[in-house]
Amino acid sequence: MIDLKNRLDEPGVRQLLSYAVEAPAVQKINQIVQSYIGHGDLFLFGMELDDMLIGLIGVQLLASNQAIIKHISVHPGYRHRGWASRMINRVIEHFNLESISAETDNDAVGFYKKFGFAASSLGEKYPGVERFLCVYRVE
Repeated sequence: MIDLKNRLDEPGVRQLLSYAVEAPAVQKINQIVQSYIGHGDLFLFGMELDDMLIGLIGVQLLASNQAIIKHISVHPGYRHRGWASRMINRVIEHFNLESISAETDNDAVGFYKKFGFAASSLGEKYPGVERFLCVYRVE
């Protein structure tokens, strides 16, 4: 995995971030980029294949070896090949995490369950959109 904090203005990084948000407007992507610049507890990593950025994962570190996945995405041409799982595993190893969590919608909760996350409904946080808290505890 590579650190993307110095590459936040690259079109490939911004494109992958747009896949990770519900309404990928330019203004929203700019806000996300600014959040990674300004906070020491936020990290953005990517995976490359043949010099092409194919995936990214953004995490926020918490106390006691815990983290929250803020953003995760894989280029559409490389999905369903285990890249997202590899990124989660590498973040767990890199930070020696005891647990990692993510908030997601119905479209992605199946991915997290398949990985081994426990999912619980947070209800309808936005009109017509059920959200889930997914938590993975490292054994």
